[in-house]
Parts: sequence; C-alpha cells; structure tokens
Amino acid sequence: VAFIYAFLELIIPEIYYQLIDAPAFDIHFWRNVGGTLLVLGIFAIIAIIRADWEKVKIAFEIAIVFLIMLFILDIVAFITITGSATWIISQVIATIITAILLVLD
Repeated sequence: VAFIYAFLELIIPEIYYQLIDAPAFDIHFWRNVGGTLLVLGIFAIIAIIRADWEKVKIAFEIAIVFLIMLFILDIVAFITITGSATWIISQVIATIITAILLVLD
C-alpha cells in the first residue's frame, strides 16, 4: 500500500490531484509525502529480507506510529477542510484503509 501511494504522490502527483479533486495542491508537499512513503516501504522490505526480527519490530513500530499520525490528520482534514464530493469520498476511503492497516498491525 505504501508503494501505491508513493507512486501516486511522488511520480504522478498532478494526475492524482485531479483524480481526487483535492482542495489544495502543492507539488513539493505531495512529493515529500510520496518520498516518505517510498522510504518507509523500502526499509520495511529490507528489514523483512534480513530476517532480523528486532529490526523488523522497529520498522513496524515506525509504520504504526506513522499510520496513527496519518489517521489523526485524515480525521482532522475531513472535519476542517471543505472539499468536493470526490475529495470527501477519497478522504473517507484513505481513512478506512489507514484504520484497517492499524488494526492489522
């Protein structure tokens, strides 16, 4: 999932912005988020490949904290930002996916 969002926000942020009809667009911000997701995904895969369970635990703890932060920010954005119906639906879907990932972790 991290790689999907990393691709959308790092490689094709303009297209992704138009797809979800977000209320604001700052390409630098979107690419920063995409790069962060890419790095988190790469380090999670490296930790799993090395099979060093202490490092895997650290990678998962970082991912869980990151997901908690995203979940809180998604809820705040949903409450405070006025957007189109498309953006609201994409925000709800992102929040649901984040909640599912938090529960699975």
